[in-house]
Amino acid sequence: MHLLPLVRTVHIAAGAGALATFWIPLVAPKGGWVHRKSGWAYVIATAIASATGAALAISYLLDDRPGNDAPGLFLLYVGLLGATCASMGVRVLRTKQRTRPHRNLYDLGLPAALLAAGIGLGVFGVARGVPLFVVFAALGAFLAVGQLRFWLRSPVTRTQWLLEHMSGMGGSCITTVTAFLVVNAQRMGFGTFDVLVWVAPGVLGSIGLGLWLRRWRARLERRANHPDSVATRVAA
Repeated sequence: MHLLPLVRTVHIAAGAGALATFWIPLVAPKGGWVHRKSGWAYVIATAIASATGAALAISYLLDDRPGNDAPGLFLLYVGLLGATCASMGVRVLRTKQRTRPHRNLYDLGLPAALLAAGIGLGVFGVARGVPLFVVFAALGAFLAVGQLRFWLRSPVTRTQWLLEHMSGMGGSCITTVTAFLVVNAQRMGFGTFDVLVWVAPGVLGSIGLGLWLRRWRARLERRANHPDSVATRVAA
């Protein structure tokens, strides 16, 4: 257990890096150098934060304090949720030319694991009477089903990958902001597991993400037949 302080330090540093960079790809011109480089910096920071967060969650499950078991399971699930969103945002860029259903084990495995974990967390939350667990279980299951549907079906449009990229990275960014607020919840007068702290960023972020995606969907539809379309520039 002597490695835990180091793991915690790396986790905090990676989380800070993710928080510092997540907004840059959102405002930078899509497909440009700044967008790509800052996006990769965010993905790397998120991957490190997810891995170290999983290690910390497992340490809670393995210690001799039963009271840490439920928080450990929940934090492990949240890490899986964030990692699955970020992975989706990256992997669609590798398969944007596909025209058929996708059967890659990794791409199907993450959302399938998230779906299974969401069902398990939901049952656990109902049994324990913890609304927070039930809400996040439903959210994860909803996202997992959407990702599985995307991979297992042929693309509906040539630019569907772009919207899925935005959705995946947007969901990951919401998880990053939520994690920051949770860590600082007590400084703001809330409890670490208060429902408001965990749910409010997701609700507000999802509304914003939904409006953003709708705007881009309309833009892509207007320029679908334009030779210098947004999709063409982003794909470059």
